[in-house]
Parts: sequence; structure tokens; C-alpha cells
Amino acid sequence: MGTSFDWDAVSIAAIVAAVCCVVCAVICIGIWRKFGATNFDKQITAGDSSVRAYAEEELADIRDSIARIEQRQETEAEHVLRPRDLGRVHDKINAVALDVAGMRSDYRGITEQLKLLQRLFENRVLHINHKE
Repeated sequence: MGTSFDWDAVSIAAIVAAVCCVVCAVICIGIWRKFGATNFDKQITAGDSSVRAYAEEELADIRDSIARIEQRQETEAEHVLRPRDLGRVHDKINAVALDVAGMRSDYRGITEQLKLLQRLFENRVLHINHKE
């Protein structure tokens, strides 16, 4: 009989300890939900605001970079020929080339005429010198 009484006392002690653990866990969960949840909400809100601030800072940096690139492109546009400009430049080069070709042919014609006049003059001078 003595052993069954001891066993019952140990069983009762185990049951009481288990119930105390469950009650303690329920109380801890209740306290955590009441106080811990708002703390997590604050942390999440603070995290969201810090992420938002970081994102805004990065976007501001990106906007500044884009503004610098656009400004540089505008200043380069004054000094750089674009394909739309090359058509007019090409037409002007062709007009100058045609003028140069015309002047070259005029030059050759004048050179030939001068050579012919020089030969005629030499022949006439020689012909006059032979008569004398």
C-alpha cells in the first residue's frame, strides 16, 4: 500500500506541475500578445519608415544623377553632330566638291589655252625671225 500512495502522490505532483506549466505558458502568451505585439508593430513601423527614408534618399541620388546626365547631354548637343545634321553637311560638302571639280576643269582648260597661245606666239616669233 505504501508504494501506491507514493505513486499517487508523485502522479498528483506531476499533474500539478504540468498544469502550472500550462497556466504559466498561457499567462506568458497573453502578456506577450498584449505588450509584445505593439512593440513589434512599432518595430515594423520604424523599419518601414527607415526603409522608406532610405528609398527616398536613393531615389534622390538617382534623380540627381539623371539631372547631371541630361545637363551633360545638353551641353554636348551643342558640340556634337547628330545624324540629322549630317545630311546638311553632306549636301554642303557635295556642293563644294562640285565647285572644286568645276574650277579644276576651268583651270585645265585655261592651262591648255595658255600652252596653245604660247606655242602660237613662239611659232610666230620664230616665223618672223626667219623672215628677217
